[in-house]
Amino acid sequence: MSEPRTVRGTFMALVLIGFFARLSYGMARTPLLALFARSLGASSAAIGLAVGMSTVTGIFFKAPAGTLSDIYGRRAALLAATVIFGLMPFAYVLVNDCRLLVVIRFFHGFATAIYGPVSMAVIMDIAGESLR
Repeated sequence: MSEPRTVRGTFMALVLIGFFARLSYGMARTPLLALFARSLGASSAAIGLAVGMSTVTGIFFKAPAGTLSDIYGRRAALLAATVIFGLMPFAYVLVNDCRLLVVIRFFHGFATAIYGPVSMAVIMDIAGESLR
């Protein structure tokens, strides 16, 4: 069984990573994302694709991300999501057309798809230990 300090540290790390991940995700999403895509000359359909790409990514990758964290470990999955979340806000600076914006939105959504189910699995692991 983990010591209370380790459990508390793990939980606080999840909270802080989640806060900054959601902050970067939210800052890049609304309402600025549509305006940014429009400034790149994107059509209405391309703006919709850019805005919706991260949500679509989440639909397809959340379940596999949870399964892969069972196979390869929660720490590795959380590290991958954290690295992607950490890099994505800086990647928006490099965008010069809508196609690159859609690619970046894909990876931002991919990080969200990994982080959500894996962080919940970590919390369930901690809760399971305290219930024993």
